[in-house]
Amino acid sequence: MTACARDHLYAHSPHLPEGYSFAQSGPPSGPNLPSPPIILLTLYPHFSLLKASALVGIGSGPNVVHTMPAAPDDELAFDLSALRSRLAEEQAVGRGVIVTYGLGEVNTGGFGRGLDEVAVMCKEYGAWLHLDGGENAVADLAGFSFRRLCGRGTGVEGVGEGDGHGGQLTLDGE
Repeated sequence: MTACARDHLYAHSPHLPEGYSFAQSGPPSGPNLPSPPIILLTLYPHFSLLKASALVGIGSGPNVVHTMPAAPDDELAFDLSALRSRLAEEQAVGRGVIVTYGLGEVNTGGFGRGLDEVAVMCKEYGAWLHLDGGENAVADLAGFSFRRLCGRGTGVEGVGEGDGHGGQLTLDGE
């Protein structure tokens, strides 16, 4: 998950040569590159997300992993206004953003709402959407897919991926 997101965001950074590859060129540097060059926006970061982020060289500290506010009436959903504002702010400075959306809360198996709006925002602002499947076995067993969660025809295919720890999460079909 994180390595794919890292390479995608660097390849599309306005501060680096087109198609820049971390895997081939190593960590980027430059006077115009924001610090840190990639951040994660999440509601409740799971330890495996922090570990993966550190392992691939993005980092896992508080300057990289930012906890966003939840919706006032749904603690498992992003406050969409705050997320939109933050995505616009990061796009303005040219920083890469990975938005993580948890599929299946660890204690209840509950799902927040608004995934379709989050996916559309990620596409609009050039952010990478990661569906954190660390606790999504319930969803996998129930036969959910990204399209069912987002609804058909949202036009957001290809904005990210899921890690499917608990099974395979389908992004582009049933």
